[in-house]
This record gives sequence, structure tokens and C-alpha cells, in this order.
Amino acid sequence: MAGDNVGSWFAVGTIGSIITAGAASAVPWYMGIDGIGLNFIVALCVASGIFALVALIAFAGFLNLVVRYLREISDQTYTERSRPAGR
Repeated sequence: MAGDNVGSWFAVGTIGSIITAGAASAVPWYMGIDGIGLNFIVALCVASGIFALVALIAFAGFLNLVVRYLREISDQTYTERSRPAGR
């Protein structure tokens, strides 16, 4: 099926976002808040945002699959109900 790996992308985005955001919050204790430490924090925040965007897109893909499935089930149910009795 087309969306078999949606859950994998959602997991990658979520876990990656959590890890990079946690690393960005730990940087000031180790590198300080000035110079290269600040650059490293900004880079980790950008990476966290990218991972969060991947998770958001994957979640939207998952919702799209759910809507398609529900429409398919609805169409099948409507087709069965619209048939004349005895056929």
C-alpha cells in the first residue's frame, strides 16, 4: 500500500525532534551561551524544527490514509445498500 511507511516517518520525526531539542537545551551547560555554543544551539533548534515538520507531514499522510479508508468503506456500504433485495 502507498502509505505503509507513514508510521516510520512519524516515529523518525518525533524521536529526532525530541533528541535534538533535548541536546539544544543541554548545550549551555557544556559550551556556554556565547560564540560557538550559541551557533550550536541555533543549529540544533533548526534541526529539531525540521524533524518536527517531518513528523507533521507524516501525520497528515496518516490522516489522509484514514480518510481514504473510511471513504472506501462508505462507498462499499452505500453500494451494498443500494442493490435491490434478492440480488
